[in-house]
Amino acid sequence: MPGAADYNFEAAASVDRCIDGVSYLIAIVRRHGQARDGLAVFNLTRGSIVFDGVGSDNMALRMAVFEALKGATPSEFASICMTFAPARAATALQSKARPRAARAITSSPLPDRDIRLRETREAAELAAGIHTSGHRFAFRHRTRAEILSWLLRHRVDRLSDGRCRLSWDAVIPAHDGSGTLEDFTPNPAFDNVWNTMLAEGRVVRQAWRETMDLFLSGSFTPAAGRHLGKFEFAILDGSLLCLEAIDGVRWCFSSVTEVREHFIGMADADLAKLYHLVGSVDEIMHPDALRDEMEYRLGSIRAGFEQEHQIVPGMGAPTP
Repeated sequence: MPGAADYNFEAAASVDRCIDGVSYLIAIVRRHGQARDGLAVFNLTRGSIVFDGVGSDNMALRMAVFEALKGATPSEFASICMTFAPARAATALQSKARPRAARAITSSPLPDRDIRLRETREAAELAAGIHTSGHRFAFRHRTRAEILSWLLRHRVDRLSDGRCRLSWDAVIPAHDGSGTLEDFTPNPAFDNVWNTMLAEGRVVRQAWRETMDLFLSGSFTPAAGRHLGKFEFAILDGSLLCLEAIDGVRWCFSSVTEVREHFIGMADADLAKLYHLVGSVDEIMHPDALRDEMEYRLGSIRAGFEQEHQIVPGMGAPTP
């Protein structure tokens, strides 16, 4: 998309539409580093951009076009798109390239493809080291259009090195620091020394590092019941978990727009693999799951500490 500004999706202002069997995503997007928004339309079936940047300097126009597209008939939808991007829309509105069809959505669309990986019985276990039962990513999207629409909305950040990556918030969440587990009750005799260790932050940082090591070790396996490749992650800018590489290929882009364009151009198999990867990371990095994982790690650390420093009657509790 030559000349397009970087942007991030505003989830509250986006809608999927299927017109004559063709899947579209209509979204108000926020230009990176600016307060202004613009309107974009994607043909998810074809994997192309119909237009973008409409109304970036005119909020009334932006919202009027957004509302009009949400309820437009096929002919109205095509007419609106042709108004704002006649050259690009002539091709992008079609699911197949057909002569004489430049000003209308074809009635013979390319069928959307079911590309989701078939999960095995081991898929849930392969979500790997998660100690929560309260949050599960559903992997409910099946077709290319559904998966692409979901990925286009995912968080992408420009980091301090100027490169853009898929990212997740890795800030330590609020958690219970007592070290209590379902199968472990802390010994109160250790409370003073444990609370001192918590206050110093050492054990919290250790638990956080162990949690992030699920990704940083290079052995992370998405929940798909099969080996999908080698994924490399990094903690950048202090508090963001970022996807760095897939099978040795760097996943750093010059702009947020370039990331979105890469999604659109991916082959079915690669898109399905990315979907299962991102969904699996979303599951682990969900605040509830991350909190549960932190509490599990803290409990394991305290259990090991208590076992190592057995209290002898009359000797008192150990010092940290």
